[in-house]
Amino acid sequence: FVLSTLLLTVGTFAALSRFVLAPVRELARGARSVTAGDFSVRLATPDRRDELAELVRAFNEMTRTAQRY
Repeated sequence: FVLSTLLLTVGTFAALSRFVLAPVRELARGARSVTAGDFSVRLATPDRRDELAELVRAFNEMTRTAQRY
């Protein structure tokens, strides 16, 4: 029981880290670059079709638009 609970916990953390935490960290890094005045920053666009992927696409569009002005 303890081993299966441990494996489930590790697996859940790994999935959350890959699909949620890593994209949020990348967005935070990009936001810090924009705050510093670097509007050329672009984030890698994920192949997924979830809310975080849409947020990355919107971020890239925002920086593209801001860079033109």
